[in-house]
Amino acid sequence: MSSELQPGDLLQCYSASLLRDAIVAAERIGALRDGVRPPRGRPIYSHTAVYIGNDFVIEALGAGLVRSPVSKHLGNADIWTRDVSAHGREQITLRAEDMYRTGYKYAWMDLGVQLAYLTLGLKISYHFEHSIICSVFGYDCWAADGWKVAKRRNCDPEDIALGGVLHFAGEF
Repeated sequence: MSSELQPGDLLQCYSASLLRDAIVAAERIGALRDGVRPPRGRPIYSHTAVYIGNDFVIEALGAGLVRSPVSKHLGNADIWTRDVSAHGREQITLRAEDMYRTGYKYAWMDLGVQLAYLTLGLKISYHFEHSIICSVFGYDCWAADGWKVAKRRNCDPEDIALGGVLHFAGEF
């Protein structure tokens, strides 16, 4: 594990899967439409996880928010962070753990709305209470310390990388 990884950091992931391929294709279309390219020439991100310390992340997967060993992302993720106080990191991880305990479900419909925005530019307002996708989870956790890590809350993983609030801190 990287010694740079700190509680609250986001792991921006690019591992292979069918869902990943669909997300990446939609993000590429959205990026072309907006005239932007992935930062650093790295692969487009398809997943976001929040590092909570003690070698664990919380992430939104098909089963909802789950607590997973951070090692599952080794070699398939980059660390995104910024300098924040110890109190700020505590706020970020407390928010992640609170949402996990609340039992947030995976927001499949929000994922569809996200894909419609990326591929067609359609802005559809849609939200179920206690449901979330991975990038919005990362956004909400950082918002607990007052940071808006992307231009809009209903963001995708690549939006976080392009948002300019967090910076690339290294490969994981």
